[in-house]
Amino acid sequence: MNKVSGCLLLLCLTTFIACKKDHKTNLQPVLHKVALKVGFSQQIIDLKTSGKKLNGLATNAIDTSLTNHLDILYYSVYDASGNNVHVISQPSSDVRFGSYTDNLASGTYTVVIAGGGQELAIQHGKGTPNLSTDRLCYGRSFAIQFDKETFFKKIQITVANTDTSQAVVLDRITSPLVVKFKNSILPNAKGFVLTIEGLPFYFSIATGAPVTPLGPTHYQLDNTIPASAIGTINYQFGASILYNAPFKVDLICLSIVPPGYPNLIPPSSLIFKTTIPNVTGQANTETLLLGGSTGTGGSGGTGGTGGTGGTSGIKATIDTAWSSTQIPISFP
Repeated sequence: MNKVSGCLLLLCLTTFIACKKDHKTNLQPVLHKVALKVGFSQQIIDLKTSGKKLNGLATNAIDTSLTNHLDILYYSVYDASGNNVHVISQPSSDVRFGSYTDNLASGTYTVVIAGGGQELAIQHGKGTPNLSTDRLCYGRSFAIQFDKETFFKKIQITVANTDTSQAVVLDRITSPLVVKFKNSILPNAKGFVLTIEGLPFYFSIATGAPVTPLGPTHYQLDNTIPASAIGTINYQFGASILYNAPFKVDLICLSIVPPGYPNLIPPSSLIFKTTIPNVTGQANTETLLLGGSTGTGGSGGTGGTGGTGGTSGIKATIDTAWSSTQIPISFP
């Protein structure tokens, strides 16, 4: 009799524990839909220095094609403690590019949306994804310059007991640096080499600002002069860069096509060299290096206003017009 009672007791305990485990397993958080939609409809004006249309001229037309300007989009979500929930990346080849629907439990989140060239990455500063240390950079194994148009926005959303929607306007964090020659291009000129020292290679997600470099940084832009530009005036070229503190620019003109590395440039090919120290810039503002004249240069384009978001989700619009502010700097 005691043996039977013991078996019954053991069976009851086992059943109770199993039921308790099953009950725990079913206690899943209720998830709510958060729709993310990226788009823009602003005018493209003045010099365009995106990776896909480097030095392309303005058309003053409304361009609503996201893939014309961005190669990749990131959606990075952080909880109230700054821990990363997940990072979603979308290449421009994805048929859903610009649209993503998330499912999150109730709570407060920080959402980061970033877009740019295909090398753009979200790097975890200390190995573990966290809002305080994550940053944007180009190149996953090493840092390179932000030479593609790059957009960023950090917002807070509160997920309650209903689906969430919110409007977002992405901010351009890069700016064009343009070199323009008022005098005619010399007959023997074949190319220019622009070297910039002091540019940041990282952009902090936490502060929403470029990260000051710990040591010297070096960025080189080579420009081959087309034969059609010889003898013409107002020739210009440029690049998109990430501003932080004042930087120095070295500009040389060569009688050969730029070979790619400074140590490969023979001294005999140097036509002229000029140094422009303490160049300052602002995000979304063109800096114009104007040579061959002491004039102030033309005015920059008029910046567009961000679009409004729909009610079906978080709609991010990009202001693709450069600011109306222009910083002209003359050199000999």
